[in-house]
Parts: sequence; structure tokens; C-alpha cells
Amino acid sequence: NRDFAPVTNVVYQVLALAVNPAVGANNLKELVAVAKARPGELNVASLGPSTLANMVRVWMEKQYGISMAHIPYKNPGAVMTAMLSGEAHVTYFGLANFTQHQATGKIRVIATNGAQRSPLLPEVPTLFEQGVTIDTRVWYGWLSPAGTPKDAREKVHREVQRIVNVPAFKEKNFTSLAMEAIANSPDEYGQFLKTDAVTSAELLKLSGVKPE
Repeated sequence: NRDFAPVTNVVYQVLALAVNPAVGANNLKELVAVAKARPGELNVASLGPSTLANMVRVWMEKQYGISMAHIPYKNPGAVMTAMLSGEAHVTYFGLANFTQHQATGKIRVIATNGAQRSPLLPEVPTLFEQGVTIDTRVWYGWLSPAGTPKDAREKVHREVQRIVNVPAFKEKNFTSLAMEAIANSPDEYGQFLKTDAVTSAELLKLSGVKPE
């Protein structure tokens, strides 16, 4: 982007593919099998047509030859209520929303995103482990105006890196909230932005969702 210069990618949000236990799926392969056996019967909850949850739904339909209904909700609380009641059967949402309900068996997390398993649910395999090759991570990073000197951006990066790796701070503000601290360098972040733009375009193309 000609208007901004990369500083650091601060954190990834860990997302989860979750189902109501009544679906009877313990992993992605089993979810696909249920969806094939019950075409159009599984309801996927999202916050709207252009959100990641719905794009993943459409991508799964094309990738695995299945059909699932889309139900958009007005807010995250409504999504959780629908998932707990069984009105919705599947969603793709922040992992932190599910850990308590996973422990009580009210919601079943069958996959998480990211390159490695979440320490909050280390028994749950990642989407990559289950054969999904497209990267669906959500990230939060810092950019500066174009032309900001590299040494100034590197100085900010080093300070962010120091702060996010303070153990108590990291546990309270990231790990416990299903966030993965990154704090990479300006060069690494710049390369990531290029790769992420390609990945995002691929996901949009595969899903058929038009940007709003």
C-alpha cells in the first residue's frame, strides 16, 4: 500500500470452527459427512454475508460439495444463544467465546485456525492439520504513514515486542483471550501483508462473496 508503511503485526486472533453437539461431529471430516447426509439442514451462524464465518461456509460448500444454510445474526451474543439452543449448528468465531461451553459440553470446538494448536484447547487440531490449506487467521497490526523512516518503525517494533512478551502481560491480555502474540519486524510484517492480500483475494474468489 502506497499510503502506509508496516511497523509490526501485533497479534493473531485464534478462531474456532464450532458445532452444537447434536450435530454429532467431532472433527472437520465428520462435519462434512453430516452435511452431505443432511443437505441444506445445517444452519451456519455468522454476523453477516461478508463476514469470515459466511465466507468459510461458502468455501466449504464448494470445496467439499456440501450445502449448508446461512443465518446472519445482529451481534455475537445472538450467535452464541443460537449455537447453545441448537437453532444454529455451526459457526466460525473467536475461540475465547467457546472455551467455557467446550468445558461443559454445550458446544464442541472441532478445529482452530493458525499454524499451531491453541494452548487453551491443545487437544483440538488445527484446520491445517485437518487438510485445510487456506489461511483464515485474523490479525491486528500497526501501520505508519508512508515515508516514516525505517529506524523509527523498527524502534516502535522493538518496544512492542518487549511489551507483548512480558509473561504476565502476555498471559492476561493475549493467551487467556485466545490471542497469539506476534510482534514481528517491519520487513516481516510487510512480507506478510503481501501474502495476506493474495490469500484474502483467493478466499473471496473461492467463496464467491462480493466485498461490500
